[in-house]
Amino acid sequence: MRRGTWVIGSFAVSCLALLCGCGGSSSGGSTDLSTPKAAVKTVADALRRGDAAALKNATINGDPAFIDMMASMMSSTKTLTDAAVAKFGDAGKTISNSKMPDFDKSLDNADVKEEGDTATVTPKDGNGEPVKLKKVDGQWKMDFAQAPHMPSKAEMDQMGPMFNSMVDANKTTAADINAGKYKSVEEARQGLSQKMMAAMMSNGPKATHDGAPVVPPAPGGAGQ
Repeated sequence: MRRGTWVIGSFAVSCLALLCGCGGSSSGGSTDLSTPKAAVKTVADALRRGDAAALKNATINGDPAFIDMMASMMSSTKTLTDAAVAKFGDAGKTISNSKMPDFDKSLDNADVKEEGDTATVTPKDGNGEPVKLKKVDGQWKMDFAQAPHMPSKAEMDQMGPMFNSMVDANKTTAADINAGKYKSVEEARQGLSQKMMAAMMSNGPKATHDGAPVVPPAPGGAGQ
């Protein structure tokens, strides 16, 4: 199977795994593109919030539709997790089965290599892939053109309906939790899994031009 056929899930695991875990608590929408590390933290914060506009401002060479897709998934996953934690306490943090490591130290200790108007931020401990950035008008921005596993338009078109259904599954499960439908996080997780499976069954997988199926990202967000 071509790596590109699972690009959305793979990109979420490889790039978002670094970005979503780094930088600690949300900075409430602040933007700092003054250094490569600051720019990575800004992108991370925008991803955690599901803020597509901030992501587009802090990145270059990204497909707006792809950025919107990522932001929607991250936002819906946060909504789901917030609802689960409010209802079930710390156990609710496991609702999406996402196991995102803590990258605070990973980013703080990361190697930064600047070469003119380009830079690479590489975690020393191997958590996540190197992040490529470019300086534009004095501001450092993450360069999607240099990111791994980026989708083609055909792959975006194929994955879009399924991705949207998975976002809806997150939101619907969050609403069900708030309404008291589930007695435990285990029941809520089972309900989410059923909704995710229905989304996958109704929207794919479909074969790519090389015959390989499109594999969706892990249910509930980035990573497993």
